[in-house]
Amino acid sequence: MPVRNLVVVLGDQLDEDSAAFDGFDRARDLIWMCEAPAESKYVWNHRARIALFLSAMRHFRATLEARGWRVDYRATGTHPYASLADALVATIAEQKPQQLIWVEAGEWRLARDLERVAAAAALPFEVRADRHFLCTLDDFALWMNRRQQPRLEHFYRWMRQRSDVLMTADGTPEGGQWNFDHDNRERFGAQGPGFVPATLMDLSFKRPDAVVALTPDTQPTGLRRLMVCCLARPVRHSLPFRKA
Repeated sequence: MPVRNLVVVLGDQLDEDSAAFDGFDRARDLIWMCEAPAESKYVWNHRARIALFLSAMRHFRATLEARGWRVDYRATGTHPYASLADALVATIAEQKPQQLIWVEAGEWRLARDLERVAAAAALPFEVRADRHFLCTLDDFALWMNRRQQPRLEHFYRWMRQRSDVLMTADGTPEGGQWNFDHDNRERFGAQGPGFVPATLMDLSFKRPDAVVALTPDTQPTGLRRLMVCCLARPVRHSLPFRKA
C-alpha cells in the first residue's frame, strides 16, 4: 500500500502524544526516524550524551512498534548518509509518500533543511506546533511586533502574567520582584565557588573508560519512566499553578 504520510520524528521529539501523530493511520502512514552522524558533530557533544540520546530514540522506536505502528528507522551503520536531510531525500525516493508531516524543529537550521527537502521533492508538507512550548511561534511573532526594543526580561514577564505562573492574586510576582538576577551576579570571593566533590572529579577525569563503554544499547530501558517520575514531584508540589 502506498505511503500516505511520512511522519518525521526528530531525536528530541520523543513524545507518544506528539502532534505529529494526530490522525495517524497505521495502515497508510509511516514514521521516519534517523540517526544522522552530522547531527552529533554540528556542535561538540559528550560521548555519554550521544549514547543516551540514541538510546532514547531506539527505545521510542520500540514503543511505537509495540503499538503496531510502522517505523522506518535508520540506525547508525545501516545507511551511508551523514546528514539527516540526505537520508530523508533517499527515503522519499524509496517510499514515495504523498505528504510529509513533522512537528516544528527546535533548531532553525534543521527546520530550513526539512523545508528544502520537501520543496526539492515537490512534496506537500505540514508543520505542526510543538505542544511542549507554552508560547507558539505565532504568539511570539505578535509579541515581537509590538516591541520597539524586545528584551528577554520583558518576554519572561509577559509569559508569567498570561500563564499566571508564580504570580499572586493581585497580579504581582511571587516574592515581590520579577527576578533575583542582581543577587545572582554577586561574586564568589577569593575562596571561589566551593570545592568539587572528589567523586565527581573521579568520574570526570579518572574514569574515561566508563564514558567510552557507553553505547545506545546499554542504556536503561526504563529511563523515560524514571525521568517522568523525577519531574512529577517538583511540578506538582513546588509550582503554584492556579489556572487549569
